[in-house]
Amino acid sequence: MQAQRGGDAFAKRERTDAYVVTSAPESWELAFEDIRDADPEARLVKGLSPGVLVVQSELALPELTKHVRMHGTFVRHIFPLIQVLSLHEAQSDVAVLVDRCLSLTAKLDSLKSLSVQTRVLGGRAYRGYDVNIAVSAALAESGFHVDVKHPEQVISIVCTDTEGYIGVSAAKHNLSDWAGGIRRFAREDGQISRAEFKLLEALEVFSLQISAGGMALDFGAAPGGWTRVLRSKGLRVVAVDPAPLDSRLKSDSNIMYVPATAQEYLSKFAQPNSFDLLVNDMRMDPISSANLMCHAAPLLKANGAAVMTLKLKSKSQRKQVRHALEVLVSRYAVLGTRKLFHNRSEVTVALQQG
Repeated sequence: MQAQRGGDAFAKRERTDAYVVTSAPESWELAFEDIRDADPEARLVKGLSPGVLVVQSELALPELTKHVRMHGTFVRHIFPLIQVLSLHEAQSDVAVLVDRCLSLTAKLDSLKSLSVQTRVLGGRAYRGYDVNIAVSAALAESGFHVDVKHPEQVISIVCTDTEGYIGVSAAKHNLSDWAGGIRRFAREDGQISRAEFKLLEALEVFSLQISAGGMALDFGAAPGGWTRVLRSKGLRVVAVDPAPLDSRLKSDSNIMYVPATAQEYLSKFAQPNSFDLLVNDMRMDPISSANLMCHAAPLLKANGAAVMTLKLKSKSQRKQVRHALEVLVSRYAVLGTRKLFHNRSEVTVALQQG
């Protein structure tokens, strides 16, 4: 089958009002509330598994994504649902999925790179990787440029025990470049803690640009995972925590360790306009943490950025986030709020100093 040549295929495709929406398994109700904030008439059609929903909305994908990106917290990934097909938990499903994806080539632009992203829910005779490889090979043979790392358009597939769900969209509208918003990082030599993945993911999701040679302030730094990430990006770091840093960081002359609480640092050592980036992963209630970040805002240079986590209690999480943001907007522009894949009972907030 020949690929469509040129044109804006996404603008021309027929309107779909069904979407597959992904969140953390425990946050699916909160994710649906994010969708309802964008479209009060949105309807939950079914749950495919904990954290994977089919919803209906009258909003087109760009509009829905824009609202969720700006105002949502718990939706990780979204794609428009174009086709649903029956599956049989057999290897033959892969060939069926290939044929069905090839039937959607009219909705793709052959002049733009694409990738295939598949999630297989539950145990099956095949993996998502098997589907990705088979569909990608068939599309490449039809004239498409497959680029897993930097796609401009995506064929998204979700397989349950009995059904396959397929969508086509511009990559920029899916909220995440990774299927289901599941971003995994390889463990590195010298890694200090798994908390490092949270900061790495935040830098990607919020598109924060870090210039080597800048200065960063790390509140609650111990044992030093976020400090290590910042150093790996070429930043000099002031690491603040009463607890000691990992011994592997002691020989780094570009790390200044301050054995104090964040509050003590602000009252005794703080110098205005000193830092390009401020990070905070401390275990504090959201309002206290937001107030601390507001007190620290003058330490940032003009247009400096900040990344923080809000540690949430189990109940009324959207309310906790909303109240914390109401505090933060007094000193910052909020770039985004998201429960990332590497978050647990918390959400990550990206900020910018005005």
